[in-house]
Amino acid sequence: MAETGTHHSPKGLLISSTLYLDPSKVDAFFELLGPTWKHAKETPECRTFAVGVNKKDDVVEVKLTEAWDTTREWLFTVQASKPYVGEFYGAVELLEVKPRVVEILDYVPVWTYSA
Repeated sequence: MAETGTHHSPKGLLISSTLYLDPSKVDAFFELLGPTWKHAKETPECRTFAVGVNKKDDVVEVKLTEAWDTTREWLFTVQASKPYVGEFYGAVELLEVKPRVVEILDYVPVWTYSA
């Protein structure tokens, strides 16, 4: 049975980004991702940074799933203002075949598990 009480945390975020890439540019994407992934991994507030890929004939969907132990305010004022974030997304935009989809959600501690 689930615990009762608050079902969201003001200090925990899940970010789900889906990028749609030209199949011929996937290697270039992962070259760009490497330094960004490393920076995020070294940021204490970043709890998870996972990457998934769904290959289709005409597009490669890349899903970035991140868990952050922070607030939206911090995410937008501190993390998003780091130079590598803008550089990464600016460069990746040139590889995309259609606009990315980004969702930022409050996580639900009662239903969140991390090993």
